[in-house]
Amino acid sequence: MLRVSGLHTELIGKICKLTDFGVELEKEYEQLFKTGNYQSARILFEYCQRKDKYELSLMFIDEKPFERCGVVWYCLKEIGKYSGGDYYWFTLNQVIICEN
Repeated sequence: MLRVSGLHTELIGKICKLTDFGVELEKEYEQLFKTGNYQSARILFEYCQRKDKYELSLMFIDEKPFERCGVVWYCLKEIGKYSGGDYYWFTLNQVIICEN
C-alpha cells in the first residue's frame, strides 16, 4: 500500500538535546512570533547538559508540526529517569539530534 507520510514522520522516536544557541533562538522566537518560553528553555537546556541521574533528553513524537512565517516547530517530549514527561515545541535550529 502506498501512502504519503508527513514531513516529520522520519523524526518520530529520534532523541535530541536543546542547544545553547537554541535557547537564544527561543528568546528571539518569543519576541518575534509570541511562541515559546525563554526561561523554561534555559532550565531545560541545563538539564539536557547534565551527566547524572537528572539528565534529560527530548524525543520527537507523532504530533503534527506547525509553521509560522516559514519557521516549523516540532513537538518534543521530555524523557529521562526523573522526567515529568512535559511537552515542548522547538525548531530543528534549536536542537541537535543524537545518534544511537
